[in-house]
Amino acid sequence: MRSVIAAYLVKQARVKHSEAGYDAVTFIQRFGSVAKLNICLHCLVLDEVYRRIGCWAVSHEAYPPATAELQGLPDEFITNMKRVLNLFASR
Repeated sequence: MRSVIAAYLVKQARVKHSEAGYDAVTFIQRFGSVAKLNICLHCLVLDEVYRRIGCWAVSHEAYPPATAELQGLPDEFITNMKRVLNLFASR
């Protein structure tokens, strides 16, 4: 999920991906017993991208998403989560 959000922010901030820095924190919370696993992800994502210029970090605000873009993000999250869960299931 972090990579989907980061790629979107870099694109919106109009900064080269190789020059961009970004931060996000994800907490995974479990509810229920081991037999009944319900995962809840809590994400804190900055709405800026940072670019280093010498020893300084210059922030570039990401432009707000359009409605159509917001509607497509859950599909990307679901696709990525299925891929990650399939990796764990195959072990």
